[in-house]
Amino acid sequence: MKKNFFLGLCLACVLFLVSCAGKKSETKTDTPANTENTTVIATGNPVGTYSAVENGKPMQFVLIADGTGYENYQGTEKRPFKWVKKDSKIFFTYDGEAQEWELPVDIEKGEIQYGSLVYKKE
Repeated sequence: MKKNFFLGLCLACVLFLVSCAGKKSETKTDTPANTENTTVIATGNPVGTYSAVENGKPMQFVLIADGTGYENYQGTEKRPFKWVKKDSKIFFTYDGEAQEWELPVDIEKGEIQYGSLVYKKE
């Protein structure tokens, strides 16, 4: 009788711990992490793909989180570059070149105005 009571008590404890562990993991991953990521992107992260069309051909600037990116010129030429953020501005240097260029990104609008084109963030 004592043995059955002890086994039942152990089983109840295990079930209780398993159910508690499941609830904690669900609560932990629900909204705080997702809300934080959205806020960071919306308030100052230039990473993404910005697109425009020139003479019916696609144009893109792609900024990757690791500080690299590329310009996709009319869908036929990809020019890789490295970019940095300095004093709320984005600067980039094409691979193999020394000249640094400013990329006029308006992070809040999700736009790059480069020459006469306005690239919109996808």
